Amino acid sequence: MIVNSWLNTFELIAQHDHGRLAGKLAQAWGDKDFLQDRQREAVIKAVYDHDKSWLPLDQQPRWDDEKQTFLSFYEYPLDEKLKAYKRGVTALEEENGYSAALVSLHYTSFLKGELPSPAAQFKSVEQRRQYRLAGNASLQAHLDLLQFCDDLSLYALLNIPGIDKAGEWPWFKHGFRQVFSFLQHQTIQAKWCNRWTIQLSPFPFSAPVDAHIDVLHVNREIASYSQEQALREAVPGQRRLRFCGSHSM
Repeated sequence: MIVNSWLNTFELIAQHDHGRLAGKLAQAWGDKDFLQDRQREAVIKAVYDHDKSWLPLDQQPRWDDEKQTFLSFYEYPLDEKLKAYKRGVTALEEENGYSAALVSLHYTSFLKGELPSPAAQFKSVEQRRQYRLAGNASLQAHLDLLQFCDDLSLYALLNIPGIDKAGEWPWFKHGFRQVFSFLQHQTIQAKWCNRWTIQLSPFPFSAPVDAHIDVLHVNREIASYSQEQALREAVPGQRRLRFCGSHSM
């Protein structure tokens, strides 16, 4: 779950809805070589479904009594996330092995350095899965695409719509970590032009991308004493988004 706090309201966005936005971005990827890539559809599927493992977790958002807020995805207990990741990759493997290998690699890329036992075991098991499904094939270019679309979707959904650069969520304020040869390895920068338009430079897509994202608006005061009631009374809404270049406003 992505959890934003606006005044007296929590805005909740399901992880799989964020993933579907990332998948829509991947579908519009502007690298002409990607159009001929024999794994193109498997990569796009991986991007669309990379957070499908969160579906059962997001059915009941987790509340933090100490912080008086719902837990966002980056605050969720690691052990429970790892179990969900494993279930999600296993389910995806039944549909497409290459997609599953790519999502598995995405998950294990989070786990670096000295790891607690559950995380180390998860990483070891998933690395064996990756080799079984993809062998010695290099997945890095496809992983970069998945993770850029993931990051750009998070940029769009973690920030206050229309925020100025100084106030942006810190993860992507100075550009995105991935670079691509068809963009001459330039760092992609993003900024909000208004409450729904995000301008990218250089522009990595074949055309501007328009999207609508479902959200839930939850009353903070009610949630403080009854999360169940607050969720029952939550008001559905949508975010409108447009990703464009400087010449396609």
